[in-house]
Amino acid sequence: STQGVSSAASDVYKRQVAGLGEWGVSEGAVFSNWTTADLSKEISHFANIHNGLDFGVADPNALIRFDFEPGQKKIYVFEEYYQGNISLEKLYEEVKKRAGTQLIIGDSAASQQIIELCRMGLHVVPAVKGPGSIQYGIQWLQGYDIIVDYRCRNFIREISNYQWTLDKYGNTTDIPIDADNHLIDALRYGSEPIPVSYTHLTLPTILL
Repeated sequence: STQGVSSAASDVYKRQVAGLGEWGVSEGAVFSNWTTADLSKEISHFANIHNGLDFGVADPNALIRFDFEPGQKKIYVFEEYYQGNISLEKLYEEVKKRAGTQLIIGDSAASQQIIELCRMGLHVVPAVKGPGSIQYGIQWLQGYDIIVDYRCRNFIREISNYQWTLDKYGNTTDIPIDADNHLIDALRYGSEPIPVSYTHLTLPTILL
């Protein structure tokens, strides 16, 4: 969000990030298939919206919202919420006003938070995790052009800095660095239902 930022400063920031501007793809980056844009005029036309949620306490809670366009082979990341040190009630309020009753895929490690948010009225189901799920999610996302609204500053920072780890010889591995990746993880969670139909992930199931 550019709330609280002067119009002039916002314009400067917009020029810096539009079309990658001063952002670039660093060596060893996991994602090179992304650009930035002003999506404000397109958001009202998005009809295939997905939501992903990563939980934190001291770490930020991270909600990402994106539109998936399979015919264009594009993913449009148009909104983020990124905030730590808040109550679950506050998180509910912030997510509710953005995603409403839309399906949200959340980090399955936070099962109690998911149950409580569902009881409050959100429609959150846990992500499916298992061996190779991170690599599979990344590889799937690499197959699409990711267009990021320039206001999603935290996501832009994360995807700019998201790199593969190196082994002791300095060679790139297929394991990404597990740091400053909250919105990236949320994007993976949110995209899960697209390539695979997880019909068993229903609200009654997680409330049992």
